[in-house]
Amino acid sequence: MALIIEDGSNVTGADSFVSLADARVIAASYGLNLPAIDADAELALKMGVKWIAQRESELQGDRAFASQALSFPRAVVCIYGYEQESDFIPEQLKEAQVIAAVEQGLNGGILAAETTPANGIKKEVLDGVGEFEYFEGATGITTPANIKLALSILKPITKAGISVGGGLRVQR
Repeated sequence: MALIIEDGSNVTGADSFVSLADARVIAASYGLNLPAIDADAELALKMGVKWIAQRESELQGDRAFASQALSFPRAVVCIYGYEQESDFIPEQLKEAQVIAAVEQGLNGGILAAETTPANGIKKEVLDGVGEFEYFEGATGITTPANIKLALSILKPITKAGISVGGGLRVQR
């Protein structure tokens, strides 16, 4: 089934911010590949949208329409100090969706945190230089490189990214 693309006009049933053809071009621009089978690639792109939806509370602004299917379009979004129209779908969003979809296609499970064995700190003494004592069996969360890339690409459209590029511009 073909993807239903959100273009900023509150498309009913939208399930992607980017078409499969455009997603393949974006992936290639990063030296990445979506799954070769179109149905698998479309499913990965839908998972990429769900990955972004998990971060909706981090995004700037509010949904532009109460009825919209996806986290964008949004009202009051500033990118590099410039306020965007409420029907704007940022390129950063499309790129992050594609990169998350690539990770989904490669390893699956982008919606779940990955835990790996790690050494946990059992004791810490801060006299002078410091002393640490570790124990085995603790777990740590690892983030795949593609997801780190997707997060960094999303930053300008997050609340934390408002200060990226000089913050908000105030004019009279």
